[in-house]
Amino acid sequence: MIVPKGLPYSIVNQALGKKAISKMLNTCYRILGLKPTVIFADQIMYTGFAYAARSGASVGIDDMVIPEKKHEIISEAEAEVAEIQEQFQSGLVTAGERYNKVIDIWAAANDRVSKAMMDNLQTETVINRDGQEEKQVSFNSIYMMADSGARGSAAQIRQLAGMRGLMAKPDGSIIETPITANFREGLNVLQYFISTHGARKGLADTALKTANSGYLTRRLVDVAQDLVVTEDDCGTHEGIMMTPVIEGGDVKEPLRDRVLGRVTAEDVLKPGTADILVPRNTLLHEQWCDLLEENSVDAVKVRSVVSCDTDFGVCAHCYGRDLARGHIIIR
Repeated sequence: MIVPKGLPYSIVNQALGKKAISKMLNTCYRILGLKPTVIFADQIMYTGFAYAARSGASVGIDDMVIPEKKHEIISEAEAEVAEIQEQFQSGLVTAGERYNKVIDIWAAANDRVSKAMMDNLQTETVINRDGQEEKQVSFNSIYMMADSGARGSAAQIRQLAGMRGLMAKPDGSIIETPITANFREGLNVLQYFISTHGARKGLADTALKTANSGYLTRRLVDVAQDLVVTEDDCGTHEGIMMTPVIEGGDVKEPLRDRVLGRVTAEDVLKPGTADILVPRNTLLHEQWCDLLEENSVDAVKVRSVVSCDTDFGVCAHCYGRDLARGHIIIR
């Protein structure tokens, strides 16, 4: 038994990938403190090494399962591209419109192949004890490595078993004929040549961007170094209204992630009532965020360094949680 006493069972009782383990250790530190968390992290490491060695997980060419729908999806995309080409030759669309439409068609086809491949990889059919076929979570080595967060990603698996997709020229523009083959099938001479553009561009960009990112870091440090926490509370009622980030109907960033570690600028009321759910000047930790989610609160006004009234520096309440220690800054 490596799980320390006092840790909620619901956190442990699930498939533990990289993100889930990170969340579990974070919760352990918040509830039990430093020493039990350090011991627990060590135990997880030893357990992980032991079972990773026993599992014998390795990559073979048969693990790269090409989806059955791939040929059909590519044929449909080719037909759509041919139709756009006819429209262009008839003068119905401009050269720019034709180019953009072709790129969009192949990008959508690439996504469909990728989805079909992942759907195929993440489940496998087995015979259960009653002799009947049953679907279960896949034990495909490549899928397990990517899904657990240990190595690789869906984008890399797509190149192995789906299609390589669209490539960029040295000037950054996208080549409109994609590489429809994957690494398991093998690339022909033209496809290999097209892919060298992207490979070289990637290496060149990495070398050139290193200096820029270093310079940006230096400037950020220079700007922020004289911004010091000089008092506990400036007493301001100003703040920023936080809401979930929603794009195209999907929640990109929930309210919880945006307000965790911030201090409330005004009382948060229970929706539809005048009851105070969270008082003003409360540091929103994980339990408070759970309460906000349970009551479907969709907007919270929080303190911010942008609206801090401290004359020199900022105050601890406007700064919020000290991310290194998990509590409000103590001067």
